[in-house]
Order: sequence, then structure tokens, then C-alpha cells
Amino acid sequence: MPAELLHTDVYLPGQPKGAAKQRPFQAHDRPLVFLHGLGSNGRDWKYQIEHFSKLVPLVTIDLRGHGNSAGHDGDFSIPQFRDDVVHTLDQLGVCRAHLVGLSLGGAVATDIALEYPGRVASLTLVNAPMELKPHSLKDLFMGAQRLAMALFCSRAYLARIMGDKLFPKPEQESLRLALTESFEGLNRLAYVRTLLSLARLNLRDRLSDLRMPTLVVSGDRDYWPVAEKEADAKRIPDGAFVVIEDSGHATPADQPARFNDHLSAFLRRFQGRLPLL
Repeated sequence: MPAELLHTDVYLPGQPKGAAKQRPFQAHDRPLVFLHGLGSNGRDWKYQIEHFSKLVPLVTIDLRGHGNSAGHDGDFSIPQFRDDVVHTLDQLGVCRAHLVGLSLGGAVATDIALEYPGRVASLTLVNAPMELKPHSLKDLFMGAQRLAMALFCSRAYLARIMGDKLFPKPEQESLRLALTESFEGLNRLAYVRTLLSLARLNLRDRLSDLRMPTLVVSGDRDYWPVAEKEADAKRIPDGAFVVIEDSGHATPADQPARFNDHLSAFLRRFQGRLPLL
């Protein structure tokens, strides 16, 4: 898929959103690049955009088949998502970036860091699975159940089920509504093909090859086990791990202030390259 078919939003401090989208970056720039989760899109980084775009250059990317990106046919593997993102960064003039990925986006960011290590200044993985191969009948059942829902349930029903799972509290109604809006534009074929490709995901055995500073973030109520993510962080030579309390899978949305604080503290390690943080 041509890189121009991936939708991006570029935020430059002091300039309107999307300004100078054609190669707005210089070789020395190190923007923050946010990669969303399955069924989501770049707009769902709302609270991080509001906070960080005033301080540093920032890019959100809609992955293939998500949000305003095209590419509803073809391959939906992690390597394909990876190459789409790298080509998009090339188009924007981004030689090296600080990658932040949630769930699926975290897996894509990890694969970029493994295959193109020179392109990644730092890595932040939020509730990101590194392996999704089923290990039990329960795992197989849950996977089959989610696939069946994706195939046969309406987008409105999927949004309601996922909204109740991700944002169970009464006061999180606005987050559930935002998720419903994201799912209204969901391409079912892209969603199903991505689910099937994730069943083959296994990056865990290669985590020790990561050489850039990496922050692994877990919500304490995430449905991927916290202990697994902590163990993943220990596999990474320059890995750090943090648990954010009272948070589920969508940590950047349900605990934005705490998440932003942890990400800011991590990025201050690069004070010379991100002088405004």
C-alpha cells in the first residue's frame, strides 16, 4: 500500500494541526509518534495530543484499515503494519522517533524497533501483548468468541460490549461514547483480518534484542496479565516497568494524567533532544 494512503495528523508546537504535512520534519527532529490499538484510530490519543503537542512535535497515525486510512484489502500482519508506518515516517521526513504504542500499536512499534532499530529513539509499550498464541482451551475459546463477535455482531453491539469492558464505571460514559464513534467507522474485514494475524503474534523471544530505552506500562486491571508485561520489561536490556492504578486496557484514556506524567518522566531522559519537556 502506498504510504500516502495512511492517514496522519501532525502537530507542531505553535502551528495549527496538520500544518506542513508534506515532509514537515528535518533529519535532526525526534517527534513523538503514537500508534493506536485494534479498532481504534489516532484521535483516541486525545489526552496525549492535548498535553504533548504544546511541547514537542507529535504525529498520530491511523493504521491500515483503521480510522481515515485506506487499505482495507491485502495483508494485515504485524510486519505489514510495521512497513506501512516506516514508509509513512519516510514520507514525513522522520528519520528517528520516540514511538508510543497501545496494544496492537505497541506490537507494531516493537516490530519497528526490532527491524529498524536506528529509527527508534525510545519505545513506550502500553498494555501491549508480545505473544498471543493460545496455550489452553480457555485461550482458544476466548479467541473464537471474539472472532465470532467480529464476524456476526453489529458494530453498535461490538462498541457496547467493548465499551463496557474497557470503561466499566458510570462516570466513564464520555469514553464509551468516544469508543462508539470510533467503531462506527470500523471496517469489519480489516478488523477480522487483523484479529486473525494477531493469533500468530510472537515477539517475546526477541525482546532481548531491543537496544533502545523502553518503558512498559500496564494498567492494574488490564486483561493482559500484569505479571507477563513485567516479565517482558525484564527481558529488555534497557527496560523499565510501571503499573498505573485503577486502569484497564485503555490506560491513556482512563488515567490520562497519570499516564502523561509517567511518559513525561521517561522522555526527560532525552532532555537534549526534547528540550521542551
